[in-house]
Amino acid sequence: PIDLPVPLPPAAPAERRLTLARLIDQWARLEGPKAGLATPPSAAETFWLADSLAALLDDLTIERIAPAALRAVPPENLARNWQQALNFLDIALNAWPAIVAADGKADSAALGNERLARQASTAAQRYGDRPVIVAGSTGSQPATADLLQAIAALPRGALVLPSLDTGLSP
Repeated sequence: PIDLPVPLPPAAPAERRLTLARLIDQWARLEGPKAGLATPPSAAETFWLADSLAALLDDLTIERIAPAALRAVPPENLARNWQQALNFLDIALNAWPAIVAADGKADSAALGNERLARQASTAAQRYGDRPVIVAGSTGSQPATADLLQAIAALPRGALVLPSLDTGLSP
């Protein structure tokens, strides 16, 4: 048996949306004109921004991009509006992970990566010499690519790629 840590429970999507909306509203009221905002966003705009931030969080997590990578460019090399955008993104990139960790939960995208990593790390033990075929995945996400690589390395593992042209010469 493989001894793997028990994953944390996921934060609910509604919980993340409401928390990000509250953080955005607080940020908009504090930053105001400094952030390029004439007035704080309406409730509908705040929720739209929360949804956009949540999607960005998911994309960064799935692609394994550390939030600090967005700060790699020195601020003086960025236009003022990009500096403001990075300050705005700090809401999602710093505050949300701290809040979810304090609640003893994990972000759903991180849990998805973790599940795929567990499957990849246990593929040999789980499947042994049994045939395993993965069909239709391109492995476009890093964690999925790792799982596909683990399955392809199995003695009887096989990948069937979508739209593979079997008529090509070697």
